[in-house]
Amino acid sequence: MKRIKEKGKYNTFQNIMWMVRRSKISKVPYLLWLSSLSGILACIINITGMLTTPLVLDLLESGKSIAIFMQTIGLVIGLLIVLTGVKTYLDFYMSIPKISCRTGIIESIAEKFSITSFPNVEDEKFLKLQEKASSACNNNSKATEDIWNKIEDLVRYFFSLLIYFVILTKLKWWILLLIIGTTVLEHTINRQIVQWQYNHRDEEVTLFKRVMYFWRQSKDVGLGKDIRIFGMKSWLMDMFDDAIRACQSAATYGYNLGSNMAIFNALWDVDATELGLDQKTADSLKECFISAFTKVILRIHRNKNDKTTINKVKNIIYTSIKKNKCYDLNTDEYSSEIINSCRTDIEILKGAISIVALILSANQYLAINIDNK
Repeated sequence: MKRIKEKGKYNTFQNIMWMVRRSKISKVPYLLWLSSLSGILACIINITGMLTTPLVLDLLESGKSIAIFMQTIGLVIGLLIVLTGVKTYLDFYMSIPKISCRTGIIESIAEKFSITSFPNVEDEKFLKLQEKASSACNNNSKATEDIWNKIEDLVRYFFSLLIYFVILTKLKWWILLLIIGTTVLEHTINRQIVQWQYNHRDEEVTLFKRVMYFWRQSKDVGLGKDIRIFGMKSWLMDMFDDAIRACQSAATYGYNLGSNMAIFNALWDVDATELGLDQKTADSLKECFISAFTKVILRIHRNKNDKTTINKVKNIIYTSIKKNKCYDLNTDEYSSEIINSCRTDIEILKGAISIVALILSANQYLAINIDNK
């Protein structure tokens, strides 16, 4: 059987030329020229804004009259207003042909999918490619429209680079080297960021699929009817609020591995000799800590399987500590993708400290029978 040669990755120039051809097919061939013109206008606006401050300082230092000073400032401001207005109108005008070009691509994707061979309909790789192509056309911020913004940026950067180069040739050599060094550093950092985004594009598609699923389900009339009949609105709102608050908490306090693994790891990393404890006492403290969690975790596991034993739960806890992973009840596997807000562990520690303080202030004494006698 003849092996089909896989296509290689397309570079930026190939992507631009493909979109230019698509714009001609969609009967909007002027999109390239409009994007280039918009980039040139953006370059002129940036350069004008950059030169405004030196111009004002030069007028002040040369002792020009107030009339000349105000006239110059007025001309510069007027020029910026006119250029900004023209660019804003051009960007608004370009939105229609951009949508027309994107719509043509969507039609081509639909046509390709409708006339493809039947085996492709059940081919996971083909479906994944079709999904990627569709996600690139979902809205105005996706690649099929954003590429025209990238063309505008390339044109703006090109002409700005030429003008900056002319200006930089008049500076001292060490200033020029400093600017070149910072520019290279910025480019290196940005390249790493872009490369990371490209390497994780599959994860982005997976998350986007979930978001789109919830978005489609939220508009489903049938589901809305079920929600009203079974009175699920309050439950759904609670779930939504809980998810939002969890995200806010993670953004504020950070996140770590779930199942309170941070506390377990902290206790297991404690050196008994530093605390003046013998190893037997330290092991007993760890065992007490695990026992405090065992019954709670057992109750959770029995919601799925009522035959779960305490020994199995303890084995899960010790294995989780050893692997530094959480036990996923859905897959019955250990995973590092289960996370929770650090505030959960913070509140647990606050509660423990409060109880200890209460015991100490009440002149109470707790003893551990290490020998189980």
